[in-house]
Amino acid sequence: MPEGRRHPNHFPPFHDSANIDSVREIIMRQTLTAKLKVEVTQEQKEQLRLTCLAYRDALNYTSGVAFEMGKTYNGTKIQKEVYYTLREKFNLPSQMACNVPTLVPR
Repeated sequence: MPEGRRHPNHFPPFHDSANIDSVREIIMRQTLTAKLKVEVTQEQKEQLRLTCLAYRDALNYTSGVAFEMGKTYNGTKIQKEVYYTLREKFNLPSQMACNVPTLVPR
């Protein structure tokens, strides 16, 4: 590594308050959670229910595929295997079809 450059994971020394604040900013993360009540029509409620069921079925299908692939935990490999099936068989939108394979290995 060139002179004067530090490794990206190097933390500065803790001897002055400016460095302490910068390290605290790096280390301290805050998660905000909001609980919302969504008012929907009966038709929207049914569509949400069907979407949740399709998502659940897609997770179960993807879990089975990952198991058949030798219990792989690599979300990218799983996605390459199941993406188009999730889109067609479960009628999932693209974002959901990309999200499912990343959740299965967890």
